[in-house]
Amino acid sequence: MVTVANFTSDLEQIRCVAGFRGTNRKITSFSIIDTPEILDWLHGGEFVVDSGYITFHNPSILKGFVASLKEKGCAALGVKLHRYHNEIPNIILEDGNKLDFPIYELPYNLYFCDFAYTIHKRMFEEQLDEIQSEETADNKFLVFHYNCWKYDY
Repeated sequence: MVTVANFTSDLEQIRCVAGFRGTNRKITSFSIIDTPEILDWLHGGEFVVDSGYITFHNPSILKGFVASLKEKGCAALGVKLHRYHNEIPNIILEDGNKLDFPIYELPYNLYFCDFAYTIHKRMFEEQLDEIQSEETADNKFLVFHYNCWKYDY
């Protein structure tokens, strides 16, 4: 399982600024806030990122936004700085802390495609590790039974 904490621990360019106690949330995908109706397009598990374009031009969606993300089962929210927002809006930080929902600062030079790739790569590697562990267990089981059977004669 890829959690917010184990995913972000290797990423020096991003920084958790609120909701520290919620970093055990599971990440299953990635989504970009590209519409004011983003909540209609989330199904849970997403590390949601915001370039600031939608939230800057529609600040009314920020009220209750973090609570809605948490209710949807999202994993975390990352906000890109120095394009539209120079700092993360206080309502986001306050709600992140109040609801234990992780909020991250993302640098301006972070490419969302690279961020998404990193999330999906980490999930793939974890699934591959699980499969290899299962294969190792299956192989040990087969070797054990083979060794038992070869001495039955």
